[in-house]
Amino acid sequence: MLTSRRPLLRALAALTVLCGAWASTEVLSSQTPPMSPPPELKGLWPGETPARLQGQARLRFLGITVYDIRLWTPSSQMAAHSWAQHPFALELEYATSLQGQAIAQRSLQEMERAGPINKEVSQRWLAQMMAWFPDVSPGDRLTGVYGGDGSLRVFHNARERGHTRDSELAQRFFGIWLSPWTSQPQMRERLFPVGR
Repeated sequence: MLTSRRPLLRALAALTVLCGAWASTEVLSSQTPPMSPPPELKGLWPGETPARLQGQARLRFLGITVYDIRLWTPSSQMAAHSWAQHPFALELEYATSLQGQAIAQRSLQEMERAGPINKEVSQRWLAQMMAWFPDVSPGDRLTGVYGGDGSLRVFHNARERGHTRDSELAQRFFGIWLSPWTSQPQMRERLFPVGR
C-alpha cells in the first residue's frame, strides 16, 4: 500500500518547491548528537576556527519532510541583520526526490520576493542555477558557500558544481532563507537562534 502511494507523496512534496504553499518549519532537536561539518567545508576558511553549526531547521510539506537545512559559520555567532557581511555555508539535505530544474525555477521565484529582476538578468541567473542544481534524491546534499565578499560556490554531495562572483545573485540566493523577505520566517528564526 505504501509503495503505491510513493509517487503521490513525491508529487505532493515537489509542490512545496513549485508553489511554496502549506509548508511548515520544524525545530530540529537540540538533543541530537553534535554534527560534523560537511567535508566541502574542511579548510575552506583559512586561519579561522573550523565550521560550526549555528542553526538548523526542517522544511515539511503536508507532514512530509522535504529537507533539513543547516547554517555553518567559521567562528562566532552571525547576526541576522549582518549576514551578508560574513562568510558562511548553507547545507540542504534532501529527504525527497526533486528535479534540479524545479529547484532552480523556485529559487528564482523566491529571489524575486526582494524586488523585480531585469528579464535578461533573471534568464542568466536561471541558466546558471539550472547548471548548478542536479536532480536530487533522499540523502543528497546541496551546499551553498558564501565568501563574505559576494562570492557563491555550490556543492552537490561535496563536489563543486559552480561558482560566481556576482554579489547580487549571491545575496538574493541566500536571502531565500536568511533575509527578512524570506517566505519561511520561522526557518530564518531557527537559523539565527541568537542575535536576531
